[in-house]
Amino acid sequence: MNASIARTLAYNNGLPGEKMGVEGIARAPVVYFGPTNGAYGMYSGNSITLSHGAPEITLPHEVGHSFNLRDISNAGGVMDDLYPSYYLMPLQVDLIWLNALNQR
Repeated sequence: MNASIARTLAYNNGLPGEKMGVEGIARAPVVYFGPTNGAYGMYSGNSITLSHGAPEITLPHEVGHSFNLRDISNAGGVMDDLYPSYYLMPLQVDLIWLNALNQR
């Protein structure tokens, strides 16, 4: 997908918000199928790209990256890069809240 199209979609479907007293738009994520450089999925900016045939867990995993979570190995949960499952670990929930508070 063209970057300018993705950006337009993100702003047109975003939510109004305020950061540091300034009105703005919280961009909506844009999810589409496309080239992923050999991976099942990729997160970049506000776009999540999925490869055709990617497992269902790929989208939740990439959404985790949009919350600034990193891949972890052999620890379980949605961010496990080898064997992900559909749950967030308590530490990951804490990190999401911390990142959200720091963005205000």
